Amino acid sequence: MAGLAEAHRLGMVHRDVKPENVLVSAGGETKVADFGLAVAAAQAGASHAGTIMGTVAYLSPEQVATGAADPRSDVYAAGILLYELLTGTPPYTGDTAISVAFRHVNSDVPAPSLVAGDVPPELDALVLRATSRDPAARPDDAAAFLAELRHLAVVLEVPRVPVPPPPRPVGEQPTVPGSAPQRRAGTRMLARPDEQPSVAVPGHLRARRRSRVTFAVWTALVLVLALGIGMTAWWLGSGRWTAVPSLTGVQRDVAEHLLEAAELVPVARTVYADGVPVGQVTRTDPPQDTRLLRGATVTIVVSGGNPTVPSVGVGTDVAGAVAAIRAAGFSPVQSAKYDSSVPAGNVVRTEPAAGTSLRPGGSVTVVVSRGPEPARQVRVPFVIGKTFGEAAQILADVGLEAEERPGFAGFGREDGRVVNQSNGAGSLVDPGTTIVLDTL
Repeated sequence: MAGLAEAHRLGMVHRDVKPENVLVSAGGETKVADFGLAVAAAQAGASHAGTIMGTVAYLSPEQVATGAADPRSDVYAAGILLYELLTGTPPYTGDTAISVAFRHVNSDVPAPSLVAGDVPPELDALVLRATSRDPAARPDDAAAFLAELRHLAVVLEVPRVPVPPPPRPVGEQPTVPGSAPQRRAGTRMLARPDEQPSVAVPGHLRARRRSRVTFAVWTALVLVLALGIGMTAWWLGSGRWTAVPSLTGVQRDVAEHLLEAAELVPVARTVYADGVPVGQVTRTDPPQDTRLLRGATVTIVVSGGNPTVPSVGVGTDVAGAVAAIRAAGFSPVQSAKYDSSVPAGNVVRTEPAAGTSLRPGGSVTVVVSRGPEPARQVRVPFVIGKTFGEAAQILADVGLEAEERPGFAGFGREDGRVVNQSNGAGSLVDPGTTIVLDTL
């Protein structure tokens, strides 16, 4: 454990702690070996898709479910190793590796005292904490685990026993002189007499032999029939059934392996899921712990992550753009703007732009062209009573033209004064419009 603690202190994760990798030297020193699967703790993320690194009997649940490993994964393996030291066997065994992995993910390690009855409760509790399926419930690393072991040794007053060195190789054993064993007489063949006297078997013995044979035959038939009935009852009862395992949060390929180990047929369906990593199972249909006949189909709903805004080409008709946005899992909203380059009624762009990642059901605005923007109109000013020159300047200041239409003298007004304008004051006209001014 001290060697594993030093590896964790240096930022390494072993990922394959097992009895075969704990070596005892000739001098009695215990060492951790085979760092072939070790990686830096900062890089100990998920394994390559579809692969599980390590020895299945000592794998942590997170290594099975996601391929991720950190120092707490080594603590789990060390806890399994401690369980084996106390009981003589690992907690999980099975016909296949995937069935053992399935139990790491879905079952809690039993207390060692259930197998070896003399295990103290304090040691039971430490093993159960080190092998918790929740990494947060375990000791943080091997150093923390070692500290708890040493404290427990003091509390339980465990005597310190040095590790015995391994035995000497056979070639080094001393030769002890002695006499060779004497040959015993072999079995000899005896000559067979030419004639053997015939011995008649009494009738009651023959009847007894027949009754024994009959009894043995009937006993065998009854046992076979009972076994057949028992197997049929088991199959018709619980034998045909299995349960949907817990798959939420595991990667798709691991979920498929676990379903196959439970003799169920996986069918994957991808949906958008806000905040759930791509490829992770969000739920199953039917849900966890549902009892099904072996060979039944289970749908695993896999996260496709957040959807992205679809590409809608400039000039696309509005109906097509709205349909594409709805198909991508968003809610379309329309707005309009003047655009001289896109015909009125067609799409100018989407907001946000294509390729943007949004939560499912988010709003996407479809900007629709209103065609070219019309010229800005101006209000005609009031110029009656001004001289034509003054009136023309006022009109020019707002972008209008002035045209004089002289009238007749004799109406009591001075010449050159505006007495009427063709467009009333306050009316809206296009820039550049000519306003006819009547002057006297």
